[in-house]
Amino acid sequence: MSGVSKPIPTDGYALLLTNREDVSADLVVLEFQRRGLPYARFNTEDVPRTARVQLTPSGNADGLLLAKGGIGLRDVRSVWYRRPVAPRPAPSVASGADDFGLRESTALLENLWDALPGLWVSPRDAIRRATPRMTQLRAARQLGLRVPPTIMGNDVVALRAFAEAHGAIIAKPIDTGAVTADKLGPERLIFTTPLEPRDLEACLASVTHAPVLLQRLEPKRADIRVTVIGTRIFAAEIRTPGDARIDWRALDPADLVQLPHELPSDLSGRISELVHQFGLHFGALDLLWTPNGEYVFLEINPNGQWAWLELELGFPMASALVDLLTMGPS
Repeated sequence: MSGVSKPIPTDGYALLLTNREDVSADLVVLEFQRRGLPYARFNTEDVPRTARVQLTPSGNADGLLLAKGGIGLRDVRSVWYRRPVAPRPAPSVASGADDFGLRESTALLENLWDALPGLWVSPRDAIRRATPRMTQLRAARQLGLRVPPTIMGNDVVALRAFAEAHGAIIAKPIDTGAVTADKLGPERLIFTTPLEPRDLEACLASVTHAPVLLQRLEPKRADIRVTVIGTRIFAAEIRTPGDARIDWRALDPADLVQLPHELPSDLSGRISELVHQFGLHFGALDLLWTPNGEYVFLEINPNGQWAWLELELGFPMASALVDLLTMGPS
C-alpha cells in the first residue's frame, strides 16, 4: 500500500457503488461535478427494476445502463465501494418469487463486482478482513494502540467472571448492530449500552439467543472520530452532554459539541498503519480520549459515515475522496 501509484487515466469513469439515501455519495457527486470529472453513480436498489447490467464471457460488451446514461465496464478506472444495498425486485404474486428475484439479483451484483477493474476504495477482500471486531482489536494492540479489556462470546461463566473482574462494563453488538424487521425493511441500530449490575443477569440470559461483546467501561473526556482517506487523516472531537457513557450515535446531533482535533503525530502514524495494514484506502475509527489525555482504540469501520463532519466542521473529505478516486493513493 505504500509508495506512489500511477495516476488513474482521467478519460475513465469513477464508479460510485451506493444507494439513494447516501448523503456522503451526494457530496462526492457534487465534487465530481464541480471539477467536471467523469463519474457514474450506481444505486444498487435499482436492480433489477430500472438499472441494467450486461456481462459476457469475453467482457467486451460488459456495461451498465443507469438512470443518467450507460457506461462500459472497460471505461471504469476506479470504484468507490461505498454502501451498496440489497436489490429491490418488483413485487410478485407468485409464492417465493420475491425471494428468488432477490437472490438472483444479488448474485448478478456479485458477478458484476468481480468484473469491475481499476482501483477499489476499498477492495472487498480488505473490507471483509477488517470487519471482525476482535481482529481489529488484536491488530490495534499489536501496533501499540491501547485497547480496553474485552471479551466476546456466549460462555456465561466466562462473561460473568469478566464482568465481576472489571466492575463497570458496557455491552455492544459483535456485528454492526443493524436490525431489520425483514430483508427489505428499514434498519434500526442497537447502540453500545452501559450494563448496571441489575442488567447483567438479563444480558447473560440472552446469550443463548445472541452472543455479546463486553468491554470495561473506560473514563472519557470525549469521543474522537478519525477518518482516513488515502494518506489524509481527519480527526474530530465529539463531546456528549450529561452522561458521558451514552453512545453519541444515539443522540440528536444538535446536542453534540464537535470540534477539529489534533492527534499526536505518533498516534496518527499508527492509525494510518492500521488502516493500510488491512489493505484499506478508507477507514473511520472510533477512539476514546481519556481525562488524563490517553487515547483508547474502540473500532474501525471500513465504510463509516463522514458526511456530517464535512458539513459541520468543513473538512474537505469529499475532495480527498475524489483525489483518491482520480489520482490513486500516494
